[in-house]
Amino acid sequence: MNGLLLVIQTISDFLWGTPMTIALIGTGLYLSIKFKFRYITKIKFHFQNTFGKMFKGKGEGEGTVSGFAAACTAMANTIGVGNIGGVATAITMGGPGAIFWMWISALLGMSTKACEIILGQRYRVKYKNSMDEYMCDRSFVMKNALGWKKGAFLLAICCFVLGPWTCCVQTESVVNSLKEGKRFILGCC
Repeated sequence: MNGLLLVIQTISDFLWGTPMTIALIGTGLYLSIKFKFRYITKIKFHFQNTFGKMFKGKGEGEGTVSGFAAACTAMANTIGVGNIGGVATAITMGGPGAIFWMWISALLGMSTKACEIILGQRYRVKYKNSMDEYMCDRSFVMKNALGWKKGAFLLAICCFVLGPWTCCVQTESVVNSLKEGKRFILGCC
């Protein structure tokens, strides 16, 4: 069992160490330059089309949602326990310098998130029995954009099999936070 744990730890250290950091920051920097930092230079446009239209009633047509509902759905999909727990852990483990690197990662990560959204919208698949419902996933992008049918199938299987584990990680983060809160409150009394 210790041998298996050592192998998993070695692979994890390699994947989540320097190579992953270089790949993520490098991709974000490349895409930011390619998009000419539009998320910063066109900030007025973005605010007008998000916050400016957020409370302007429901969209036109059947099955549309309001801007506020779309914004809430987008935030619910993006902000999660992992982000909250991850930020707290980074500040605890890395100190104030971690905040600076989180800002840099966020600035560069905006372009990768924008690319993910654009690719998802471009290569989405329409439901067969529906007039206006679509499916969008990374596996559809792999299949439709890159032509990697076997890779898309493998990715879909991995997401299906490994998906519940992400819930376990989030649950563990919440439980540990509650335990620490309880310990802090009982310590003060």
